[in-house]
Amino acid sequence: MAAKSSCSCGCYCASSDPKTYAQEVCDALMKTDFEMMKKIAEVLLATKENGNMIFTAGNGGSASTASHIINDLTKGCRLNHREGFRTTCLNDSTVLVTCLANDYSYDDVYSILLKTLGHPGDMLIVYSGSGNSPNVVKACIQARKMGITVVGFGGRDGGQMKNWCDYCLLAPTWSMEQLEDLHVVYFHSLVCTLKEMLKTTWDIEIFEYPTPAQSQAMYFFDEKAVRKVPGFDDFIELVTETEINDCEESDDDFIMFCLNDEEVAEAKKAGAYAVGVAVDRKELNLVNERMRMKMLDAGADAIIPNFTNAKRLVNFLMKR
Repeated sequence: MAAKSSCSCGCYCASSDPKTYAQEVCDALMKTDFEMMKKIAEVLLATKENGNMIFTAGNGGSASTASHIINDLTKGCRLNHREGFRTTCLNDSTVLVTCLANDYSYDDVYSILLKTLGHPGDMLIVYSGSGNSPNVVKACIQARKMGITVVGFGGRDGGQMKNWCDYCLLAPTWSMEQLEDLHVVYFHSLVCTLKEMLKTTWDIEIFEYPTPAQSQAMYFFDEKAVRKVPGFDDFIELVTETEINDCEESDDDFIMFCLNDEEVAEAKKAGAYAVGVAVDRKELNLVNERMRMKMLDAGADAIIPNFTNAKRLVNFLMKR
């Protein structure tokens, strides 16, 4: 941790010389806990794969960073037309923040929003230079009560925030300016890490949603073969519980699950909503990127790597 250097205003100051300032940032950057960054990347990816929401929050400059990373997660991590992360910044709505601050307390704005919008399995990413901002600390406490994973980006000694984080990365400096610099570098680095991970890790891809009529029935070209796909048995159990009835409007209103591009083409000819299951036929736990592209070219309406996320798939297809 960099030594404290206070000035007359009581702040911890970085160098006033630009070159020295830059060197101080570089020195602090190389003292970063990079293993913690790897863990945060992994939990971010797991949150995406589970279909959960990522919330961010901060104050002042940290609010700007919390807002900035929404762009990186939503658009920056959108590869090959696959969807980015589901995320929103709690401090982005001036209307909501000022309303809650005026009618209740500024200390409670983020915890109220999180209690309203959050669900177990979601993630909260907070930024605080001191780690003692009451609204950030209260949001962390609320998140932990709700089963929401808390990731904190702080500095200095971590403050109270550190005690309520599942994962916490502290910028090793006492300078507010420099730790905010590092927070932006950290997340841009995480985005680059996530983009590399996403090249071989992908999820449910929906290009067109099924019509209400199509959503009334689901079929498989070869159920025996499909049963080899990870998660298929759990998927069948869920479909059975969901009360999907045979379509009464016409014979070709249905969802068809296909294991190759030929089946996708046949399903499209029949007027079905074609879902490609792009699983490697030799190693069933690996996604076959080549098969995915062939299914896409054949006109698949949606592509999935397997049926592991059965509940999410049904919710998507049934528009619930």
